[in-house]
Amino acid sequence: MDDNKQLMSLWREKYAEASKILPRTSEIKLVASGFNTNVDAVTKINGEKLSALAEKFSVDLQTAQNYPTVIDTPKAVVCGIVKCFVNGIAEEWLTNNEEIDAWIAENITSDGLQMGGQAGIIGNVLALTGVEKILVNTASHPKEQADCFLPIDKLLAADDNSGLSPAYQINRKNEKTPVHRIIEFAKGECVILADGKTFVCPKANRFIASYDPFNTKLKI
Repeated sequence: MDDNKQLMSLWREKYAEASKILPRTSEIKLVASGFNTNVDAVTKINGEKLSALAEKFSVDLQTAQNYPTVIDTPKAVVCGIVKCFVNGIAEEWLTNNEEIDAWIAENITSDGLQMGGQAGIIGNVLALTGVEKILVNTASHPKEQADCFLPIDKLLAADDNSGLSPAYQINRKNEKTPVHRIIEFAKGECVILADGKTFVCPKANRFIASYDPFNTKLKI
């Protein structure tokens, strides 16, 4: 507890200095923000819905715990969620299969889209300061990604013509949307698995299923 109190005290001290430091950002002419920018699709799943999915795909705890951490089927998605739910942990599994991503969107849905990835988030934050110009790296930039950027003209990214344009106006429409599907669950929710065993989630956390083929590679 003493360590936590010291950290909170230090945080308040640094936060109090922010109002003095922010005006100095106008001295910064250019910031480049990288590496990854993506779209976060966030949703919450309850125990009842997860129980139905576990029954449908015959998922028990042993299956979930031992399933390869690559999303190649809808069952893999369910196994990932169950594993994280039962243990109260967070994991991110990847898929390069657009049909699997579409299955998640249809069957687990989303409560909305928001900016994801360090580069995009930092770019949006810097656009609210006095920094003169911000360049954000986007491996993929269709309209869904553009809509996650603040409508501020000094926040720039590469456009279709290899030039720079305001990030919110760009639509590199031939590129796939890099979606990280963040499936959150709450502490205390109960799930009944395919073998009839019941588990209570010990800690609120999330499972992330990412369809993001460009950001998983270093592309120049």
